[in-house]
Amino acid sequence: MAQSGVDIVSVDWTVDIAVARQRLGTTVGVQGNLDPCVLFGSQEFIRDRILDTVRKAGNQGHIFNLGHGVLQKTPEEKKLPWQTTRCNGCMA
Repeated sequence: MAQSGVDIVSVDWTVDIAVARQRLGTTVGVQGNLDPCVLFGSQEFIRDRILDTVRKAGNQGHIFNLGHGVLQKTPEEKKLPWQTTRCNGCMA
């Protein structure tokens, strides 16, 4: 994919974002990829999965989002934490 000339590759939640980052290198951005089912978990579980995804993606060229989109039955109150979690020092 990196040799195709793209600037960024979006990966869904079934792809380990650390593997995607390794294959793409640091010159191609990566987008994704939190499993949308995570939003059915506790606030702590959601936060931990967000921070894990950000760490695995690395500190260059990452757009964080769900790896597929919000599922239809996702509770409204579970949609906000992933939008407000901060990564203070998570890349260290």
